[in-house]
Amino acid sequence: MSYPTKGNKGSDALPIIESDTVKSAHVYILEGNDDYLLSGVLQVIRRNVVDQDFLDFNHTILECSASTKASELINALLELPMLTNTRLLELHNYHKISSDVVKKIEKTFKDTIEQGSNIVCLTALDEAKSVRSRLKTLAQGQSLEINCSIESGQIMGWISYYLKSKQCTIQNTALREIANRGGSSLANLSMQLDKLIMYVGESHNITLDDVKKVVIKSTETKVWDYTTAITDRDDQKALLACSAILEDNPQAGALSLLSYTNSYLRSLAQVSDLVSKYGNNISAIIQQLNKREFQIKKDLKAASTWGEDALRKAFGELCKADLRLKTGSDPVLIMHLLTLSFTHRPLPPPPSKNRSALPHMSANSRLK
Repeated sequence: MSYPTKGNKGSDALPIIESDTVKSAHVYILEGNDDYLLSGVLQVIRRNVVDQDFLDFNHTILECSASTKASELINALLELPMLTNTRLLELHNYHKISSDVVKKIEKTFKDTIEQGSNIVCLTALDEAKSVRSRLKTLAQGQSLEINCSIESGQIMGWISYYLKSKQCTIQNTALREIANRGGSSLANLSMQLDKLIMYVGESHNITLDDVKKVVIKSTETKVWDYTTAITDRDDQKALLACSAILEDNPQAGALSLLSYTNSYLRSLAQVSDLVSKYGNNISAIIQQLNKREFQIKKDLKAASTWGEDALRKAFGELCKADLRLKTGSDPVLIMHLLTLSFTHRPLPPPPSKNRSALPHMSANSRLK
């Protein structure tokens, strides 16, 4: 199975995991938002770079942060392989290392990767945009960048590959249903698929009915359903999605949904503000936000259904609901009333020649 790659200078994680092989490099740079993919690629790199009989002696992991010291990094970079030719140093969250520390380790880092016996792996999780770091610049020409994000169009291909590796077949309708229910987290999807495989047992064939019985909708999917229904002003679907999120633990679910809704509204305010500056230049907007193109397009579509006054009022209603939840009010009632206030918002005013169709809220006027 083949997957699209991200340009000539990098590779996608999926084919690396599938083949269990990775190209040789002095530096591996792993960036993306899927922990399952990043962990999978790390396992492949460890198996391919270091002699497994001596892995314990030749493998170091440093969890980096703004407080990571230069001395700690330099000592790790200068360690020599033991009983084998190469060792592996993983710098997780390398983009969080302070610029002052990067300056101090620059020469050691460059000397290490040029010498080649100490292979360095730089990882950055939850980064939709390409990370900017001096370390990345220094590694140019000797590095392999690996994209550890997954696009929506790759989900069904990955599900098919996973099931095939477990000697299972699946109906096309069942495949689409899993993709719709499971969200974009491969860790959650793999867990749901393992449950399905156990459920069907020796038949090794998964049907749509099996999926509906076994696969639970992810929180991500439920929230997507909720915000889509709000965008569409669909009372019934919004209330059903709200209830699905609240059903296990109403109080915790309500507070969680408030947080998700705040993110939804903030995204609309942000993208509206950027449209006022850049027009419908998607590339320019992507440069400003830590999001992928399909997310930006979704936000643009949603923002066009809100007027500025309605968006301001929604932030106010969100704050009131938060206060009521924290002072003992019924979480289901509060969230249903809040939901209806969103779906019954007034239509935005029609755009004029001098005014964008999107609401414009300056950075100083919206809630952070």
